[in-house]
Amino acid sequence: MFHYKDIDKGTWCSPDGKTVNPIDHIMKDERFTSFIRDVRTYRGNEIGSDHFLVVGKVKIKMIWNQQPKATPKPKLDIERMKELSVKEAYVIETNNRFTALQEAEEENSVEKAWERIKTVVADAAEKNTGQEKENEETEMVQRKVSESSRKVERSQDAMAA
Repeated sequence: MFHYKDIDKGTWCSPDGKTVNPIDHIMKDERFTSFIRDVRTYRGNEIGSDHFLVVGKVKIKMIWNQQPKATPKPKLDIERMKELSVKEAYVIETNNRFTALQEAEEENSVEKAWERIKTVVADAAEKNTGQEKENEETEMVQRKVSESSRKVERSQDAMAA
């Protein structure tokens, strides 16, 4: 696998200093053969043994365990906030919810209070503005993909029957 001179392949030296044999090895799993780049012995290092130092160079491929991406929240149609009627309805909705929230209980935790404020604002915005409409091209692509997937499913069902 790795081409070296015979003298560089030896890992053990006999007490008389004349015989050198390759008796030390690096074990590997068959799956990881491509990871090993080089294996060699270093004869000059004094390690207090009659064996030479065996070193292997390995290149490891890291594979990160990626968490599945969360589904994105639908975007709100913020442009509708420019309309006076929508703006007034949003202000009334948030004022009513905050009044009810204050009457319900006083929060000791800043985190809990923040979560409630965030949900009140987001819910009021979604209720009054609605979701942003996707552009026509995106809708057309989604329709074509769903139609083609239905055709494939039908053809697979027909072949199975």
